[in-house]
Amino acid sequence: MTKSQTAAQDVAALLRARNPLLWISTGEESRVERYLFEAAASAGYLARTWDVAAGATQLDGRPDTRIGDTAGDPDAILQAIADRKGERGLWILRDFPTWIAPPVGAVTLRRLRNLARTLPSQGRDDAQAIVIISPSAEVPPELANHATVVTWPMPDREEIAALLDATVASLPKELQATAVVNGAREAAVDAAVGLSGEEAQATFARSLVQLKRIDPSIVSAEKQRAIRGSGAGWRALLAVRV
Repeated sequence: MTKSQTAAQDVAALLRARNPLLWISTGEESRVERYLFEAAASAGYLARTWDVAAGATQLDGRPDTRIGDTAGDPDAILQAIADRKGERGLWILRDFPTWIAPPVGAVTLRRLRNLARTLPSQGRDDAQAIVIISPSAEVPPELANHATVVTWPMPDREEIAALLDATVASLPKELQATAVVNGAREAAVDAAVGLSGEEAQATFARSLVQLKRIDPSIVSAEKQRAIRGSGAGWRALLAVRV
């Protein structure tokens, strides 16, 4: 079991224990959300996401028309959470620290605090929980007694290996057989350990673009570029198709 899978199990346990507000510290929104969806399903919660641009969306990214139009209005999504009945819901709020920062976020912060106080008293079948994803683990002091902070782990070796295997599996059939040769898989995984999931995928993509195969030396070089911050364009490689 990977560290992220263990973290997802911990989140599922927190949901079952009716923790109303989880503060997830991570810079990898997309990767962590996939684990949160799994955790929600395991605990019997229906997960949704919200951001100020898209409003409330389902797992497939489509707008959830049952919630109403909450795009551009953080207070509206908090009210929608308070009003939700007849299902157990997990609400993953993106970029929310921006909307509760003082002084302009004082009202929204107060709404969130009130909600965190009242959610545990809802009936079991109506249970709602909120996840705030933030690069920082620093919770506003007003929420300190309500929020459970979870610092999400970086991908471990097992998860990096799974990302590499998924990258190779996405290649055309004729390229998969030659993409990893002469024991390069293990060396490439070792070279990528310490990177985020997105960074690891980008380094694998760079190697495939250059050589049509995974080369540990390319992965190592790209890792050094990412660490030094001198290769800002490496993220764009995620969009490359070999």
